[in-house]
Order: sequence, then structure tokens, then C-alpha cells
Amino acid sequence: MAARSVGNSKHLALGGFYRRIRGRASAAVANVATARKLGVLFYNLLRYGVDYVERGLAHYEEQFKQRTVQRLNHAANKLGFVLSPIQNTIP
Repeated sequence: MAARSVGNSKHLALGGFYRRIRGRASAAVANVATARKLGVLFYNLLRYGVDYVERGLAHYEEQFKQRTVQRLNHAANKLGFVLSPIQNTIP
């Protein structure tokens, strides 16, 4: 239930995670993945005393974009290509 309710949130990073997984797989898979992530966060809070700081959806999406660009650059370099960003000319 917690994973499903987090998935409905529009401002939490965990909500963005849920929606990203749901876009690739079913809602049931997204529920399990989000519940596991919540469980790992809870375990780390109890076991190690690590504080959880919610940085928001914008921060999560920016990190996801950076990881995606890094993976694409790595794959392109492996194949002998170089990626370069394009300039957005649409006003």
C-alpha cells in the first residue's frame, strides 16, 4: 500500500521511480520494485542510522538524465562514435 501511494505522488522522487518502472512494465512490477526500494531505505535507517533526505522529483529526473547520457556516451565510444549535443533551435 505504501508503494502504491508513493507512486501517486507528483513531487517525490520515489513517485518518479514508480512511474518510470510502470512505463516499462506493469503496475504490479512497479509496486514490487518501489516496495523493495522503500524496504531498503527503511532497513538503512534502522541498521545504519542513515538519514533519508527527499530531494524531490526534479533532482531525481536530473540524475536519471545524467546516468542515461553517461550510458549512451559509453556505448557510443565502445562502437567508435562520438556523441555531441544538438542546439535546440525551436523558440
